[in-house]
This record gives sequence, C-alpha cells and structure tokens, in this order.
Amino acid sequence: MRKTVALLALALAACARPDPEVIRLPPERVLVSPPRLLLECADAPAVPDAETQRAVAEYLVRLESAGADCRDKLRAVREFIERESADG
Repeated sequence: MRKTVALLALALAACARPDPEVIRLPPERVLVSPPRLLLECADAPAVPDAETQRAVAEYLVRLESAGADCRDKLRAVREFIERESADG
C-alpha cells in the first residue's frame, strides 16, 4: 500500500506544471495632443473708427469676447495636459 501511495504521489508530482512566468512590460507611452479646436482662438475684432461711444463699446465687448475665448481654450489645454501628465 505504501508503495502504491508513493507511486501515485510521484506520478501526480510529475504532471504538475510550474506557474507560468509573468513578463511585465513597461507601459507604452503614447503622445496625445489636445483637440485642434482648442488650439485656435477667436480673432480679435478690427478697431473701428471711434465716431461714437456705441461703436467703441461694441468693439470692447467683441474684444473681451475674443479674449475670453482664448483664455477658456488655454485653460482647457492646461487641464488636458495636467490630466494626461497625471495618467502617465
């Protein structure tokens, strides 16, 4: 009986496989660019003939709008870069 148990244990041990070797590769770096839409700001408006205060006021509103567009896009690009840097 002991010989049978020893033979069975030996036979089963021969069938066992070692754990497969796990090869860990470094993460692949991928260059990701911000969306093209965020890389172009609205054009600054043309300077009007300052004939009336209304024309100057409208110009200032359009100028501020173009500046706000650029600031918003710059902020979005900065957030995009920070998010990509944090993920990498």
